[in-house]
Amino acid sequence: MPLGYFRTKAQALKQFTHLIDSIGIWVVYTRSDPRFVCRKCWNPDKRDADPACGTCFGTGFQVELQKWKVYLSNILRKTTPLESDITDVGFSNEQSIFVFSKAVDAPVINDRYFLVEWDEAESNIAKFGQPLRLLNIYRVTFIQPMLVDGVSHYISHTDSQREVINKVEPVLMKTGVARRD
Repeated sequence: MPLGYFRTKAQALKQFTHLIDSIGIWVVYTRSDPRFVCRKCWNPDKRDADPACGTCFGTGFQVELQKWKVYLSNILRKTTPLESDITDVGFSNEQSIFVFSKAVDAPVINDRYFLVEWDEAESNIAKFGQPLRLLNIYRVTFIQPMLVDGVSHYISHTDSQREVINKVEPVLMKTGVARRD
């Protein structure tokens, strides 16, 4: 059923949870730790990092690479109950990719989602999968937390950083991604 047919946020978010479980994709997520700045590229004067840095992957902080199962969308219908909460804030442009994640996966602004090709079948990615090829990079620009029926969901607004793939991919391919149990 298209999202525009749902009358409440609860109905729409239950559908996103179902989509994550049934047709979601595995991505590599950079979990940054703001307590530790990147010693390779962090510029304290500009308070900025190099988006092509192979140590922090552009976050400016020490990172841990994690596997997340998410649902990606490039559109939310105007009739979807979530639309007013997402677009009224004015942070997302028409080129944004929206990443829907479950409660255990709380994103952080400026972290990255790496859309990758995996070396394992979908059923084995969580435990054994390692990235083979980097397809795109999405930087988190805004986070929309949603609480429905006591369960948290997150909608990340992102922008593409496709221009740094060639610099980031070799480092990502050499860096192992932890198992997800």
